[in-house]
Amino acid sequence: MTYFELMVKYLESLKGKATYERTFRVANQWILQQTETPTRALIIERHRAKGGGDCQPGCQQANKELAIQRAAFRWGLYHEIWDGGDPTVGIRKWKTKHRKRVAKFLEVRAVLDFFDFAKSDRDIRNRALFGIVLLTGCRPSE
Repeated sequence: MTYFELMVKYLESLKGKATYERTFRVANQWILQQTETPTRALIIERHRAKGGGDCQPGCQQANKELAIQRAAFRWGLYHEIWDGGDPTVGIRKWKTKHRKRVAKFLEVRAVLDFFDFAKSDRDIRNRALFGIVLLTGCRPSE
């Protein structure tokens, strides 16, 4: 099996999952453009060129590309369809900035308290949807 075939099969295994579109979009930029299996040196070179360093512009994109390749290689090894090894072993991800908190705990509590007074069918539906998203940590697409 070639590198390109492995990547395509891995992406096909993600169809129907919430991460499929984002993963395909990231993989299409460089990973799916490779015809031969990239060497460890080529992967490191791409990672450095894309990321530039810890907390630098592009570091999250570089980490995503590395994570996709790492997952695909390990997926192929696990399913015994890839015997080329994992050239991403030992390559460290760039450090990234922490996300900024969008809502404080008291603000979330105020939203939940507001829904306690839901009377109409639409308000009850909204309370249920927001409750599921907030209390389970789901993404809206899920």
